[in-house]
Amino acid sequence: MSFDIGASKAEITPKLKGMSMLGYGNPDNIVKGVETPIYARCFYFVDKSGQKLIMINFEICFVTEVLRRKVVEAIQAIESVDESHIILSAQHTHSAPSGHTEYALYNMPTPGFCIEVLDAYIKGAFEAYSQAKANLRSADLEYKESEFSPDDPVSFNRSLIAFMQNPEAQAGIFGTEKSSAVDKVMKALLIKQDGNYLSSINWFPVHTTSLPNTNTLICSDNKGYASQFAEDELGGVAIFAQGDAGDVSPNWVWDKEKKVMRGHHVDSFENAKFNGKLQSNKLKEIVQDKGEGRVLSSYIDSIICYEDMSNIKPDSEFLPDDAPSYAATTSACHGVSFAEGTLEGPGVPKILSFLLKIVATVCKIIDLLKGLSLSLDEREKLWSYYNNQGAKSIFIEAGKKK
Repeated sequence: MSFDIGASKAEITPKLKGMSMLGYGNPDNIVKGVETPIYARCFYFVDKSGQKLIMINFEICFVTEVLRRKVVEAIQAIESVDESHIILSAQHTHSAPSGHTEYALYNMPTPGFCIEVLDAYIKGAFEAYSQAKANLRSADLEYKESEFSPDDPVSFNRSLIAFMQNPEAQAGIFGTEKSSAVDKVMKALLIKQDGNYLSSINWFPVHTTSLPNTNTLICSDNKGYASQFAEDELGGVAIFAQGDAGDVSPNWVWDKEKKVMRGHHVDSFENAKFNGKLQSNKLKEIVQDKGEGRVLSSYIDSIICYEDMSNIKPDSEFLPDDAPSYAATTSACHGVSFAEGTLEGPGVPKILSFLLKIVATVCKIIDLLKGLSLSLDEREKLWSYYNNQGAKSIFIEAGKKK
């Protein structure tokens, strides 16, 4: 056996009502009850040299800075492990309570920071970590992949027109239909002992949004159901982690009555179960496949990297030939289209969107006129800022806190 590996899970469901859920940004998307509990799942790895790697996956929308900091502090109070060897991730359900962030933008619809939510997430994560550490046993790691058929109704490109502007898409690497212009490969890391399955982690790209922004029940959505199905059928702990989801949706049917995209069923919870079953069946197929995967036997290593993404000039190979010399990233800006939402999570009404675009245009003109009184260097910075944002009607300048 090449590693010592422990796995466990613990419930993290906050026992409260009235908080908004995180993901859709809809103040009416509040918690009124619980459809399924939500969990933190932990894998604890130790290689032959004694190097540790701790991975915790939460059934929430995303891991916030304060949540990561507090969980890392709790683990480091127990044992010596570098921050770079602690991986925290989320499977991205939009039906788990918000309030576990110190940043105002995410707290606007919540309403506000909520210590009860944060404490529930920290407590559950630490419990899962403690149990995983106590469950260490000799095991092997095997990596396998399997691809869904384009006809499998598991994932769809919800922004096909924009996606097809990518050079890779135009080169024919991907399909041109909603069901094919996506990455349909499930990547699985299987934990085995004497050739027998113990637990697994898999990465597959699809948004955990089978439930709409009108849902009021805490739920782990499609990936949570996938974990539940897999653990019931295969045993052990199964993390259904998120892949490169981007604009990959589980929804493809336009519901005329609800004016929203949905899955195969009219009932949203049945859609979540339907999609989750497809994912769990794919994992089951990978586990039961008799072909040999890639057995991992080397040492564990990992790094953590913090980057300021507000002023990065891409290398020329990643830019079109006609890109201007000032092409670069800027501080964060949310456009009016961000407020408009998507077809599976509609945002502000069209009339308000129209008015916001007018206000955004006026603000931009005023800003540029004011820039005429600035120094040449500052004026060029302002000009580049707006040019690099392109056609976007800027709604929130998060980087400038405006």
